[in-house]
Order: sequence, then structure tokens, then C-alpha cells
Amino acid sequence: MRVHTSLRRLGLVAVTAGLTLQLTPATVAASAAVDSGGALEVRVAVPPGDKPSDADLTRLAAHARPGDVVDRWIEVVNPSRLRQHVTVYPAGATIRNDTFSYAEGRTGNELSRWTRVPSSTFRLEPRAKKPVRIRLTVPASAAPGERYAVIWAQIAAAAPKSPKRAGKAPPARRTGLRVYLNVGTGAEPQPAFEIVGMRAEQTARGVPVVVAQVRNTGPRALDPHGTLRLSTASSPAALGPFTALGGVTIAPQSSGSMTVPLYGRLPAGPWNAELAVADGAVLRESKATLSLPEPRPSSLVVTKDDGPSMILILAATGALLGVLVLLGLRLRRRGRRPVGAHRARRTGPGAPRIAPPEQGLH
Repeated sequence: MRVHTSLRRLGLVAVTAGLTLQLTPATVAASAAVDSGGALEVRVAVPPGDKPSDADLTRLAAHARPGDVVDRWIEVVNPSRLRQHVTVYPAGATIRNDTFSYAEGRTGNELSRWTRVPSSTFRLEPRAKKPVRIRLTVPASAAPGERYAVIWAQIAAAAPKSPKRAGKAPPARRTGLRVYLNVGTGAEPQPAFEIVGMRAEQTARGVPVVVAQVRNTGPRALDPHGTLRLSTASSPAALGPFTALGGVTIAPQSSGSMTVPLYGRLPAGPWNAELAVADGAVLRESKATLSLPEPRPSSLVVTKDDGPSMILILAATGALLGVLVLLGLRLRRRGRRPVGAHRARRTGPGAPRIAPPEQGLH
């Protein structure tokens, strides 16, 4: 009876743990952040009356001629309840494999060496923000082309309270803002790109996706975002919009892929797909007829809220089941202990006495 009761209690613990993991997937996503896990926010300062797009707030884009000096302003925001000691500094960046990649630590490049932060160290009160000037000094000998860097706002982690860790420097936390500088004569170039094709695929987890190939035909890097709508000839009412995954940066004169997940159960089609891709004020649209792959029999049906946390839930559930089996076997063995052994432990004088093996076996 005690064994079954213990197993029921452990089963309740397993269910509760599973619910806790399912309700807090953000914890898993946050733990994966490395350089962007700071407690600060950094954005482009907006002049009064302007209404910039979200992309304009998350990247500092400028155009300059050789020999120019460009001043831009950013805002560093402290949303926490603690006073923070902030250091702002530039570092290098590049575009690799359709991703804006940051250099490690304070490693610099050509653009970061052109970048200065006059007021680079300051204290920021709780729930306060501070404008910070960024100065880009372009040498007269600079060759035409686009350069990339990142402006980091960094705070030091709290000093360790344990004396054993007093000699170890705590890791710093920082939040970055992308910098795009185009060097050339004439007017500032605008984004230029085209959608060259769409195809339907299926991920390893069985999620149908539409992959669009985008070609950057201009001299500026692209941070495209897009939406997809689906309709059929018999039902012109469109499904969607389905939002493309972010984090794609396409270098000038290069091609990249945008992926649009199609969550939910959808028939194979054929579907009339309408894709809209934008970067800044430039918008491009494309249409295609697509048929979705047949779902795999073993694939999981996911919803929009599913993510890496589902894998963690399944792994944790399997580990808990293994613990339950081991504990159950141990409790059963304890329940079968010879009766004489318990009596000897209770009635023997002095130190506990172990009963002979033959007791309690008949």
C-alpha cells in the first residue's frame, strides 16, 4: 500500500513539473541568450514629430562621403529598479550566412575604429534613460561600400557574495545596437531587392513552411520582414497572415532565404500564396501556387506557441519516468524485507542486530 501511495505522489510531482515547464518556455529562450542578455535597452533616439518603423529603432543606418563626420544619437534605457553603472563602446560586426554576426568581446573592425562615444561611462538611475552621442569619422581615403559594427551598452554583474568566488570577475551583461554605414558619393541609396521564388517544405518536426528566396540587388544590407496569405480557388477568403521568421540579414549583391511557418492543420492544397516582403519603406510582393507536403505519420502537430521548450518537456518527462521506476523498485524491495529483521532491529539490546538470513523466508 505504501509503495502504490508513494508512486501516486511521485506521479503528481511529475505532472506538476511538466505543467511548470510548459507554462514557462520563456525561461528556456532567455537562457540561450549570450551577448543580448543585458538588463538595458538600446535604441535609436527619435527626433520629436518623427514616426520611425520598428526597424529604424533597432539599427543605426547612415550614409556618408569620404571625409565626413556623422553624429547620431541613441538612447540607453534602464528598465530595472536598480541604479546601473553603464559603459558604452563600439565593436566589430559582419554579415555571415544571412546573419548579422557580432565580434567577440571588444574585437574591432574598420567601422568600430571610426566610431567614438564621447560620454562612454555614466550612472543610470532606475527607470531612467540617457541620450548618448555616437560620432562616425570617415577618413578621406575611405573606399566606397558598406561597413558594419555594433554599439554595446554594458553593465557589470553584481560582485560575488561568497568569499570563495571573490577572486573571480563576474560576467558582464550587455545589449547591442546594429550600425550600418554606407560610404559613397551622391544621394543615400535605398534598399533594392526582388523575390525570386517560393517553395513549400516541411521541417524535421513536421511543420509545413514556405521558403522564399530574396535577392539583394542594392548596395545596402537588408533586414527584411514579411507576411504570407493563403487562399484557394473555391474559397477566396485568405488564411493568415503568417509571419516570416526574423533574424535574417542579406548582404549587398547576395541572396538569402526567408522562412514562413504555417502553424495548424492545413490540407495539401493547391494554395494561392501571396507574399509581401518589406525593408524600410520598400515593399515587394510575389504570388505563387504551392502544394504543401503530406504530413509525416510520426510528426508532431505543433501550434504557434510551440518551441524549443517542448523538447525540454519531453526530455524532463522521460527523466522523471525513469526516476519513478527506480524509486518504485526500491520501495518494493524495502516492503519485502524479512519480518525478523525489523523485529531484531527493534528488540535487540545495544547496537542493532542483523537477523540470520533464514528468518522470515518460510
